[in-house]
Amino acid sequence: MDLLVESILSPIYWLAAKALFFLSRSFLIPIFGVPFISAAAVLHFAKPEFKLGRAGYFFAISLFFLLALVSLKLIFVSLLFLPKSNFFPLWVLATYGCLVAMGILLGLASAARAMDAYGHRTYWFLGFIPIANLALLIKRPQEPKGLDFQRLAGNTLLIIIGILLIGTVKLQMEFLQRGVVVIVGNG
Repeated sequence: MDLLVESILSPIYWLAAKALFFLSRSFLIPIFGVPFISAAAVLHFAKPEFKLGRAGYFFAISLFFLLALVSLKLIFVSLLFLPKSNFFPLWVLATYGCLVAMGILLGLASAARAMDAYGHRTYWFLGFIPIANLALLIKRPQEPKGLDFQRLAGNTLLIIIGILLIGTVKLQMEFLQRGVVVIVGNG
């Protein structure tokens, strides 16, 4: 029975080890490539037609940063317990799952913002380029809508919540860096 379990798990462990090796040796390709490819796949098959204003896009980017931080913390915490458990393939799957989720969120938000700003989804990829991302954020909508009090209050609230989320991410990153120093210093 143990031989059967070992023969089933060994290809999974091999695949997980290869995925982790790929992530550690050339981390830029998975960190940017996996989210980009997952966003491209979702946008190719789903073809969303909804539009997202500038305030909503800023809020979506803030959620993206929060998801990235939570993923980083989960990966870091699981690394502490990884040598003591047999959940290595699940850890690699969770790592790539987080990258796919981040790509889908940013891809849908960028496509919706491109629909509002340019009238088509062609420029969705700008959301993945750090400085070019501002082109989606700053570009005025193609069809300007009247700005009444309710719309102004909603947009202001989205921007304030987005700023608070980014502030939370910044604060948590500082705590995470201090935690790494404490763990490494005491280890």
